[in-house]
Amino acid sequence: MESTLRRSAVGVLPAMTLFAVSRLGSAAEVFPVDVSSDKFTLYTDPNSGATIRLGGFSGLVPAWGTSNGKLFHVITDRGPTVDGPTGGKAFPAPDFTPSIITVHLKANGTGQILKVLPLRKPGGNPITGLPNECSTNEDPVIDLSGNLLAHDPDGQDVEGLTPGPGGTFWICEEYLPSVSLVNSDGTVSLRLVPKGATCGGEAVPTVELLPPVLRKRRANRGFEGITLTTGGRLYATVQRPLNNPTQAVGNASRNIRIVEIDVEKALNGESSAVRQLLYLTESPANSNILLSDLYALSDDVVLVSERRTDKVFAMHMSSASDITGLEDANGNLLVPYQPDPLTPAKTTIEQLTEAELAAIGVTTLSKTEVYSNLRAVDPALDKVEGIALVGSTLFVCPDNDFDLTGVGDFTTTPGAPIFQSPANPPKIFSIPIAPISLERSNAGKHPGAGRHTR
Repeated sequence: MESTLRRSAVGVLPAMTLFAVSRLGSAAEVFPVDVSSDKFTLYTDPNSGATIRLGGFSGLVPAWGTSNGKLFHVITDRGPTVDGPTGGKAFPAPDFTPSIITVHLKANGTGQILKVLPLRKPGGNPITGLPNECSTNEDPVIDLSGNLLAHDPDGQDVEGLTPGPGGTFWICEEYLPSVSLVNSDGTVSLRLVPKGATCGGEAVPTVELLPPVLRKRRANRGFEGITLTTGGRLYATVQRPLNNPTQAVGNASRNIRIVEIDVEKALNGESSAVRQLLYLTESPANSNILLSDLYALSDDVVLVSERRTDKVFAMHMSSASDITGLEDANGNLLVPYQPDPLTPAKTTIEQLTEAELAAIGVTTLSKTEVYSNLRAVDPALDKVEGIALVGSTLFVCPDNDFDLTGVGDFTTTPGAPIFQSPANPPKIFSIPIAPISLERSNAGKHPGAGRHTR
């Protein structure tokens, strides 16, 4: 593992700037991103002539080396998809390549795409958004004519990105789930996956470094956000509690895992390179709260956005305890929680309440609310997926799902896409917020605490 990591990620520790949060700004602004050019057309319906255009913005960061609030990188997800007629997923543009996009927020209130950087395999072949055969439970995977599509062992449903050194990026995705290093030319040079998650046939160098329990991620709810600290730690969050041991348990849980990767330790092949921290969502657990993105402010303070609560929190990462040593490779507690013989034992982290976690010595991430009610800015922020902070301005982008709501009844060949009404182009929002303290306080803490940076 060490040699593979070193060959692919030499010099991974970045020199990043600590953003000073100092003042309140003007009112929130929206920047619709112009995708009207034909070069941004991904699919044209032969029946109606309607077009699917570039979108699906997920992770968001200031453009590499800038902090002026005008240039940003966003990353697309796997491409336009809709539910298939018999289950599974239909891909209108199965050859779509997830891409890192550079967007200029112009003074006229629009966003201009300056560059599209497609993700590539070593050797130049494109990465697709098609599932890996060993990970998906979204089959059948088809096109709009019902034709089965081949799986891609290197395919990624990318959701987050963070700058690395020398124009590189780290990205995260939902399928395995995995974390990957992307060179400045778009080549994915390294992919870190859970143990036991290689599919066979990968062109991208793939290392089984992450905890195997992550394979119990709920479908379409793998790694959603990622950030890299000045101290060289990567944090990646799954979007929802794991299905551990069942989806019913995950649905009822508030316990979301954030994985910490000490890059230098990983390069040295040290067994302590990976830790797992616990984030507790707001109550109640069954309200389907999801985590969307991470953005580091210092080596200890990381922003996280919650969907459904419309809130953004600041987490302190340093005091949260590592839960990895409490469970086996399958995610079963080495010592089941059973306070008395008459109470059924609980066997996984996901089953435990906040009080029960504290009883077994688990310290969860502390968090302090820094912004609430994103949907008051715009209803599109119901699905906020990217967050970044520049000065005292929060920048966010929602996933517009490529402006799709689905496909008709597939009575035409190919099936006819159904578009959102009114139209929903990709957008980036700027929102002034109050100053954020980088010091830990007692406000908003669970009986545990947290750690991270940008």
